Parts: sequence; C-alpha cells; structure tokens
Amino acid sequence: MAEINYLGAVKSPGLVKLTGYRLEDEQRLSLYEFMHNGSLEDHMFTNDVQLKPLSWSLRVKVALNAAEALAFLHSCPVKVICRGIKAPYILLDSV
Repeated sequence: MAEINYLGAVKSPGLVKLTGYRLEDEQRLSLYEFMHNGSLEDHMFTNDVQLKPLSWSLRVKVALNAAEALAFLHSCPVKVICRGIKAPYILLDSV
C-alpha cells in the first residue's frame, strides 16, 4: 500500500500516472495511464513492420527524458530507488 500511495501522489511530466489499483488476496494489479505507442522495447527489438524504428535523435531524447524522470525521483523528499529501468518499462506517448 505504501508504494500505491506514493506513486499516486508523485506527479512529473516524465512519469506515467497511476490511475488505479486492485489488491485481491496475493494478487496486485496496478493500472497506469495508457501510452499509445507502446514501450521502447517494442520499437527497438521487434520485427513488427508496423512499428517504425526510432531515429538516433529520438533515441537520445528518450534517454534524456528517462534520465530527467530518474533525477526527479531522486530529488523528491522521500527518495525512490528504481529497480527496473529497462526498455519494456520506458513507455512512449509519441514517436
């Protein structure tokens, strides 16, 4: 519950919004804002012809935005340790 309460209160342009959650027995489900262009992993490591590859300038922009989001989390009054920074968890709203 502490994680849910904290993530619901944290707001930054570089972080998706937690919109809801469900706790039932041993199962947890978190519902986040929808990002219509999927994840960074989708664009970099797929053979799907409908997904266009990211240009180098866009890749640098994504890396910069991810770094800014991490810097924001590290500057919050309550420090956040990010354990899973990887391509499937970097979501893209536009490409």
